[in-house]
Amino acid sequence: MKTLIPSLLVLSSLHTATGREKPNILFIYSDDQSARTVSCYQEAYPWVKTP
Repeated sequence: MKTLIPSLLVLSSLHTATGREKPNILFIYSDDQSARTVSCYQEAYPWVKTP
């Protein structure tokens, strides 16, 4: 999260400098998600399939 804010500031300043159309940015937050609900972890449920 600490790197997200500076990155967004850089992106917004680049947008202002170029004068282009506003970018479409979508943030997706989830609540109550554990490591068992992401398939890249060994502790994940067997039925979980995430890219």
